[in-house]
Amino acid sequence: MQSGTSSGELRDAVTDNALTLIGTLTRDPTISTVGRGTRMCRFTLAMSHQYKEGDVKKTQTNYYEVRSFADLAVNFAESCRRGDSVIVVGKLSQHTHIDSGKPSTVVEIFAQHIGLDFLQQSTPFDESAE
Repeated sequence: MQSGTSSGELRDAVTDNALTLIGTLTRDPTISTVGRGTRMCRFTLAMSHQYKEGDVKKTQTNYYEVRSFADLAVNFAESCRRGDSVIVVGKLSQHTHIDSGKPSTVVEIFAQHIGLDFLQQSTPFDESAE
């Protein structure tokens, strides 16, 4: 444990459900207004990994629903498009609701930080932007 870090602070940091995802946007982000005028952006992130079964190379893709809010939502929606490779740091949220009379569980990521993955792509610098 670091000097000056209490066991409570360490426990809070460990139990915080933050995660990092790196993937590709499957569609353009959509932005809407919720609650008391808060801007919200929704997008789907696809993450693929390759593996081998014997001599056969296979790919598995998982899809994650992501939401961001306020300035992050607006800035992201204005800056990124389908096919962009992005890094998302956020919190995992799971809730259950009734859908057609049956319980349905939804897992979502609430983004706290989003950035382009410059290992996978570059973006042109616009000198005219202020």
